[in-house]
Amino acid sequence: MRSSRDGIVVGYNVQTALDTETQLIVHHDVTDEGSDNRQLEPMAVASKEELGVSELEVLADAGYSNGEQLSNCEALGITATVPVNRSVNNKGDHFQKSEFSYDPEQDHFVCPAAGEILNYQTHNPKERQYLYARTGCSNCSLQSRCTKADKRWISRHFDEEALARSQSRVTQRPDLMRLRGATVERPFAHLKQIMGLRRFQCWGKEGVKAEMAIAVLGYNLNHIIKEIGVPRLLEMI
Repeated sequence: MRSSRDGIVVGYNVQTALDTETQLIVHHDVTDEGSDNRQLEPMAVASKEELGVSELEVLADAGYSNGEQLSNCEALGITATVPVNRSVNNKGDHFQKSEFSYDPEQDHFVCPAAGEILNYQTHNPKERQYLYARTGCSNCSLQSRCTKADKRWISRHFDEEALARSQSRVTQRPDLMRLRGATVERPFAHLKQIMGLRRFQCWGKEGVKAEMAIAVLGYNLNHIIKEIGVPRLLEMI
């Protein structure tokens, strides 16, 4: 698996989805992708199917920030609350992208200083961005606060609305991220510290998946027994 810190490593990326009320793992997976960026939709969809519900609320950390998958989740009845990863275009005293107002009806941006219009120019399918610009910035008295070039560019993500809705939920409900951390991190501590699963013993993706499935089963059974006891569990089987 490719790792951003260690290059190529012999390892796997384990994904888990937990129910916040019962603390049970409702779905898990083992991947060979070093990043979580493409895991939001498949994990959310699989969890929704496992639970047999028509709608689902999902919490995830910023590593799962993916505009396309956020939009796809919304279309499937899944509301995902994920902190959005945003890069800062400028440094120093330059006007930030957030200071440019977007007009959805006219499909253009308005600069915060001179009120000039930045019209749509092109798009970048790979980065999933629309690009807007205005020529003639060298004639603006505030150019030094905006750009060194004669043209200022502003990007808008294909899934900007879905990203904005997700970030709005994070901002309005900071307790949700605390709930996420308190829920999803606990099983990994249990698996590693109590059950001793610090290293996979099996080789190959299928073997590791089987080993992880047994570990998840053990974790869930242990948690259920602690909550309701063995007699009650046997009655439910």
